[in-house]
Amino acid sequence: MSVAFGCAFPPQALARDFGVRDFGATGDGNTLDTVALQSAIDACAADGGGRVVLENGRYLSGTLFLKSGVDLHIDASATLLGSPDCADYVEGTDIKSVNPRRVPRGRATCLVFADAAERIAISGRGTIDCNGQAFVRERNPLTPFWEARCRNERIPGMKSPPRVVFFAGCSNVMVTDITVVNQPSGWCFWINDCDTVIFDRVKIFGGMHSPNNDGIHVNCCRDVLVSNCHIETQDDCVVVRADYGMLPAKKDCERISVLNCSLRSNCSAIRLSFMNDGVVRGCMFSNVFIYDSQIGLNLELCPKDEWLRNPNRRIDRPVPSVVEDVTFSNLDMRRVECPLRCVTGGRPEIVCDAIRDIRFDNCHCDEAVRHVFKGGTGNPLERFVFTNCTLPTEQPVVFENCLDFSFNEKTFFLGKD
Repeated sequence: MSVAFGCAFPPQALARDFGVRDFGATGDGNTLDTVALQSAIDACAADGGGRVVLENGRYLSGTLFLKSGVDLHIDASATLLGSPDCADYVEGTDIKSVNPRRVPRGRATCLVFADAAERIAISGRGTIDCNGQAFVRERNPLTPFWEARCRNERIPGMKSPPRVVFFAGCSNVMVTDITVVNQPSGWCFWINDCDTVIFDRVKIFGGMHSPNNDGIHVNCCRDVLVSNCHIETQDDCVVVRADYGMLPAKKDCERISVLNCSLRSNCSAIRLSFMNDGVVRGCMFSNVFIYDSQIGLNLELCPKDEWLRNPNRRIDRPVPSVVEDVTFSNLDMRRVECPLRCVTGGRPEIVCDAIRDIRFDNCHCDEAVRHVFKGGTGNPLERFVFTNCTLPTEQPVVFENCLDFSFNEKTFFLGKD
């Protein structure tokens, strides 16, 4: 199992810089600069590619369309500031790579969008501030459960952009050094049906109390590397799925690597697959520090009942789920309530072929409450191997419909490490 990465940007593609102020951008944080920023992107693409440079200011913007050969470079002195008005985010209708009517939350709006583009990047040591506080309010009443897990909710009746960066059907993608803050209760990065993608030295502070703000959400992609990243979110930090439902053709999710990252989540630090996803295989998670989180690894095919009652989540094209050939090595999980949770479920809505060949090497936790491994009657968890792992827990480990699990007496035990 390996991930091969080519150079996302040939040197000649970065021949010119296009300063956004030369196209009329003000960078004052109050004037909407969308037209000026898009003009710079269009000119850069027409010239054969290069860098569109934001520096020395706060650039307020709605949706930007990134094009082939363009590196959106946000200097350390600059912030790309998302508009607080959802009307400034364009609703995608003519998208080659996905059906916009079938995307999660039913809307293809975002701050930065690319469709079937090649050699694109977001770089620089600057910040993307998504103005998320404009789209949420504190829950009332605020119960102890919500105060601990998710203090805010979306403002009823107000639309908000469901994601910040949305790349669909793209290849040779790089996101480096950028910091993202204040997500608007939506996914930060959604990389959908893309090939050869690199995230390196990216910081995501999505907020621990705004709902549905996944960090890096990878769907039906090939050859993705997430390295040296720090992610803090209320919802899942890193998601790897094979949701075929919105694609023109079924695409497996393969060769995804997450290396040298630190993750903190009020939900799941790592999320693999979901109900009636397709095939996820050949993935590796190594040298990952997970802390102050509800769940470390969540491999779950069985949703909550309220998901099944929601008509917007109706599955009308079920496919057999497969998760196989996945390695977790050198995981350090601290103050994680449920470090390992793998549940396929046994309800008729679940169509699962196999969850198999999952390896854990040198994985450790402390202060865990529980670990759960529950396969279905017709789809057991198969061939899970634990090597040099210490995974203490307060409650006995749940094993149901598990075949060929390999571990020794020091792997799981009651008490603290």
